[in-house]
This record gives sequence, C-alpha cells and structure tokens, in this order.
Amino acid sequence: MFRFISWNVRGINDRDKRALLKNFLRNWNCDLICIQETKLEEVELADIRSIWGNQPVGFAVLKAIGTAGGILVLWNKNSFHLISSYCGEFSITCFLQMGDGSTTWAFTGVYGPHVRVDKLTMWDELQRIRDDWSGPWCIGGILMKFCILKKEA
Repeated sequence: MFRFISWNVRGINDRDKRALLKNFLRNWNCDLICIQETKLEEVELADIRSIWGNQPVGFAVLKAIGTAGGILVLWNKNSFHLISSYCGEFSITCFLQMGDGSTTWAFTGVYGPHVRVDKLTMWDELQRIRDDWSGPWCIGGILMKFCILKKEA
C-alpha cells in the first residue's frame, strides 16, 4: 500500500506556496504526488528539493506553455523505480515498478484542456496509452469532462 495525492496547485512559483506544499507532503508521508498546473516552463533539481526535501526522489515533468498548465509527478525512490516515461500534449505517464519488484504499473497525470477539440485530442492520447499498456493503470489529475443535459420540450 502506498500514499498518493493529486493536487492542482495553480502555480508553484511562489516560495511560500512551495513551503506549504513541502510541509503538507512531509505530514502526509506521500509516496507519489501528481501536481497539476505548475505553471513552470523549466524545472530544476532545486525546484524539486524545495517541494520534496532531501529524501530520495524521482520525478517526471510536462512543462508548462508560458504560464499555462504543467504537470509534475514526484515519487519516493524507495517505493518506486522508474522503468520509463512518456510526455503527451496533456499528460505524462510514468511506468513504475514497486520498490520490492513485485508489480509494474502505469501512472498518468493529466491536466485537461478547456477547448472541446483539445479535449478530444486528450481523450485520444489517453486511449493510445491504454491501448499500449495492458497492466495496472492509475490516472490522476483534472480531466475537464463535462456533460450537458438537454431538457426535452
């Protein structure tokens, strides 16, 4: 069993917000976290340390475009080993093996678009991942799926 959090932080450029996030993660003792809407075009190891601390950490990044989007997936290297990762337009997928080697699984972090045509692209992207991966799969993030109900006259 492991602890997992998916969180839309609406930007982590602010030092105080990073400190808040770091304290939260320390208190929850998370093994994996998916952070959406980082708004970071570049991610340095110093950025990771300001969030995760000095514990063994692995990470994968889908960079923001300007100040929009961005996904950061962090994991405890004692809990998981990265096999490979894949960045799409709206998601990042990490293929992880449990620290004891027992199970390999996929985690996909998503930050879904607001525009309908982009939503269709996102769903196609997720379908391709599912088609290529037959093992256990977990999705975290924001999918932006809305249904519109019509009232019959």
